[in-house]
Amino acid sequence: MVFLLKIRCIIRCFLHKVLGTAEWGCFGSLIPFFYGGGDVANQQIGAGNQNTIDIVNGCNTSGIAARLCADLILGGYNDWYLPSYIELLKIYDNNFAGLDSSASYWTSSQYFPTSAYALGGGFSGGNLESKNNVRKVRAVRTF
Repeated sequence: MVFLLKIRCIIRCFLHKVLGTAEWGCFGSLIPFFYGGGDVANQQIGAGNQNTIDIVNGCNTSGIAARLCADLILGGYNDWYLPSYIELLKIYDNNFAGLDSSASYWTSSQYFPTSAYALGGGFSGGNLESKNNVRKVRAVRTF
């Protein structure tokens, strides 16, 4: 099932699709982000797509969350990505918009070489998780 989400106060629309579960990947490696690794800038609206590109380019591991999103072709579109922390938070703010409120979902926002942000699992905000934890993966695209 694909959901359309319109977010007020942000001129952005998201389509999103649950892809199953995966590790964030590259535990122990700080992926060099265009927006800065561990920096608040990689958490913002608009950072998810570039974060995903950076993760895929910096981590050769197959089956990781960002790669699942980047490799997705759905509805004729191939521009899917792993959302940043704030992008996924906006989906949660929209009454979960099809997300399982009891599950944790990866974001593309890395914090340390060993951790990245996940959202959900009964937490009202994000939490730092070990990159080798298996969490749900939600691909999004903007248009």
